[in-house]
Amino acid sequence: MVGTNPAEFWSKADELCKSEKMDPNLTFNIAGIELKDRYVQAPLAGFSTITMRNFAHRYGAGLSYTEMISANALFYGSQDTFEMLHDTQRDEGPLALQLFGYEIDHIEKAIEIVEKEAKYTFLDFNLGCPVPKVMKQKAGSHLLTDLPYLYKLMSAIVKKSNHPVVAKTRLGFSNPEDITKIVKVLEDAGVKAIAIHGRTRSQFYTGHADYNYIAKAKSIANVPIIANGDIDEKNAKDVFDLTKADALMIGRAAIGNPLIFKDLVDLEEGNPLTIRTYKDNLEILKEYIDYSYGFERDAHKVSLALRTIAPAFLTGLPSIKKVRTLMVHCNSKEEYIELIDKALNGEIE
Repeated sequence: MVGTNPAEFWSKADELCKSEKMDPNLTFNIAGIELKDRYVQAPLAGFSTITMRNFAHRYGAGLSYTEMISANALFYGSQDTFEMLHDTQRDEGPLALQLFGYEIDHIEKAIEIVEKEAKYTFLDFNLGCPVPKVMKQKAGSHLLTDLPYLYKLMSAIVKKSNHPVVAKTRLGFSNPEDITKIVKVLEDAGVKAIAIHGRTRSQFYTGHADYNYIAKAKSIANVPIIANGDIDEKNAKDVFDLTKADALMIGRAAIGNPLIFKDLVDLEEGNPLTIRTYKDNLEILKEYIDYSYGFERDAHKVSLALRTIAPAFLTGLPSIKKVRTLMVHCNSKEEYIELIDKALNGEIE
């Protein structure tokens, strides 16, 4: 399995297949739009490109998200940001386009732009990003500090958008008990589904996601709830059982591992998991690299991004230290492919 020690993973997989399978309930819907299964690829800054999204769709994700797109950047005409919108024209499955921002007039203008320039199924608004540069704009999880303004903002977004509006949030800014208030504010504003990361902003990414608070949110919610945070194929059934969530959002576990969505669907249906070897993972990575250079715009940017993404396809597998070391020096498609071919042919120890 990509990203996991093979012996440990297949031992665990054996246990999963022998244990009681998840209740098959593969589809879920948002605002009357049915999605093929309950597994969602998270918005990941720097990772959720057109390539990652389409590989997630190819291997079974029911819904994917763009990475965060700045409403301010669209308002001021950033060409790079417009290219992110244009990439959505090539998405192969249902897509949530995620905006972030604070000023209502800027966000309303951004919505006008995305309605014209992008192809997507849902408009998502980010209420969870904890990073300082977003917080300084009073965006992301900063919005959780002012629920009256949050209601005003989300109501304006719902009114402006021609697509169903969804939201991704944290449990609260510092108090996880706030999640029930946040859910009610978002529902009252007209939001059609809510993805909840099981940490507060104050936690950043430390500690563990608290699924008990997601369960509390689900118990009072009238819209679909998507659970997020530290979820992979090993704990998916437990998260479903505890939270009663309508769907699961997979974030870091999907980096370098698009086949996690196939594994999750197979587990839910009670099917045996596919054993993948070191060479299998290299072949998948080769496809991913070829696709990246064919579908993304700036070859130099693709090369730099792949230095982080490509090694993740091999994490935890044996005999790859030298391959990983060489990968971070690749500067072109040809260099990546040559390296992978050498590894496939056993020329790199």
